[in-house]
Amino acid sequence: MKNSKVNMLNSVLLLIVFFVFLLVINYNTPMIGEDFALSPTLDAKQNLSFLDSLHWIVGRVHNQSMNWNARLGEQLAIVFLTFNKDIFNILNSLVTLIYGYLIFIYAFNRKFNLENKSDIFSVLLICLLNIAYMPAFGEIFFWETGATNYLWSLVILLIFGLPYRRMLSQDENFMSKYPKILIPYYFLSFISGMTNENTVFAFAGLVFIVFLIRIFRKQQIYRWMYISSALYILGIVYLLTSPSTKNRTNYYNEVFGITEINLGTYLARFKNVTLSFLNTNRDILIVFLVVLFLFFVFSKINTSIKTKLHKSLPVVLFLVLLSGASVLVLIMAPYIEKRAFFLSITMIIMAITYMTVSIYNEFANTLNRYIELIIIISLIGTSLLFGYKIYSVYYKFNNEAILRNAQIISASVESRVVNVEPYITKTTRLLDPREDYVKGNYQYYRYYNLDEITISPRNSDKEILYNIETKEIANNTLKIKGWAFPNNPAFPTNLFRYSLILNSDTKRYIYSASVQQRPDVTEYFHKVYDINLDNTGFLAEIPVSELDNGIYKIEILLEYDNKIFMQMTEHEINIAK
Repeated sequence: MKNSKVNMLNSVLLLIVFFVFLLVINYNTPMIGEDFALSPTLDAKQNLSFLDSLHWIVGRVHNQSMNWNARLGEQLAIVFLTFNKDIFNILNSLVTLIYGYLIFIYAFNRKFNLENKSDIFSVLLICLLNIAYMPAFGEIFFWETGATNYLWSLVILLIFGLPYRRMLSQDENFMSKYPKILIPYYFLSFISGMTNENTVFAFAGLVFIVFLIRIFRKQQIYRWMYISSALYILGIVYLLTSPSTKNRTNYYNEVFGITEINLGTYLARFKNVTLSFLNTNRDILIVFLVVLFLFFVFSKINTSIKTKLHKSLPVVLFLVLLSGASVLVLIMAPYIEKRAFFLSITMIIMAITYMTVSIYNEFANTLNRYIELIIIISLIGTSLLFGYKIYSVYYKFNNEAILRNAQIISASVESRVVNVEPYITKTTRLLDPREDYVKGNYQYYRYYNLDEITISPRNSDKEILYNIETKEIANNTLKIKGWAFPNNPAFPTNLFRYSLILNSDTKRYIYSASVQQRPDVTEYFHKVYDINLDNTGFLAEIPVSELDNGIYKIEILLEYDNKIFMQMTEHEINIAK
């Protein structure tokens, strides 16, 4: 009894720790990529009333589902992006926990037992496998548009498939125990068909196989099965025949220059999809094969594992095989997203968990308690290390995003064309800043109500690090504003003197610039340069009447203690009086 209470306390504590960790990462995930396209403008988000927000959501959802993407997750993203992100942060953390719980149920075909020590082991293993091996981890679990399209969609599908999964293991009328949830389940069945073009076919296969098995065994097929499967198929039909699906297909065919699709096209795509899946998921596939081999080895020497080999393992492996349909169907698309492997890797994680825990359970009683403790501590320690790495990546990127947002808002007061530096954070499995999406994207400008936001290449190999944020003509005055300092500065920056040089084919003008306070620059570079950069801003105000007509390239001249630094920029200004 005492051990049971301790195990329950540990389980509750573990769930709280997981939830808090997920919440912290969600709060450190800023808007990324397509979030800007699906959100109201920054000004609208701050000023729309609740009723106006609902009106905007209805219009935006209709436009998105009819013209570009009818997926359920896309519409959920629009809803969450309209309101305070606190709502999404909390709900997304809960949905992530539900996702882990569903993996457990699919693996063991039973509820989680807070008092069971091996169930704690299972939760730790599921967590660790996802963190260590899930491709496009950050895009699936934390990026708002990505999470609603993949994490939330798969959770909905897994809940829809739960009664059918149970029927694979036993003859049970699952819904007879919960008649009050039939109507919500029917609604869930329909929207499940609208989740994602590749994953819906895997679950359609699950439903079809369950029907076949019950017909073959002459078992009753219940009315709720007919209704739910019909509604599910109806949802799939809606998704696939929606005008937006056709529009998106035509767009990508045009982008990739596809004019004709034949057998050779599909064979080439099949090869690319297979290689991409194997290369992306090589490590977890090796782990899966090793654990499967060990499971077979132990089945030769352990009767209990041998029983599971013949009873439960075939169901688990069947689910893994069935999830392969979500990978195979990718041959219909001209491109491959790593996050599209989400269902398949989820089922592989489920199978690894089932086999590993089965082996663990058979030897747990004979293991020295210290060895058992070492195993648990190792899992917790490894999870903590991964967790700290994830936190570090997201904390750093969130600070970058906050700074960029502040710079854009500040610069937009003076100009409708703003330039920003690229993110320092690079694309990894844990986080994709999706800089390629926002660069040159008018929907990114629209969010800030600007005409253009340029993202200049980082100039760390140049003599001067700089950024020209605004260059505009107003009241017959050319204003050029930005910041600059020598690369690898090793001297006080409060003694800099700035000048700007305007170069055309025939003329060259030099104008002094006043020093501006820029504490944001210090904050941005504080992890790179341990030096105060507050005085690195500049502002040049040049009378247009003194300039001849023409296109001028902007050059920065920086002076300090008889040292001169010069840097030609990529910026130009057109004077046409």
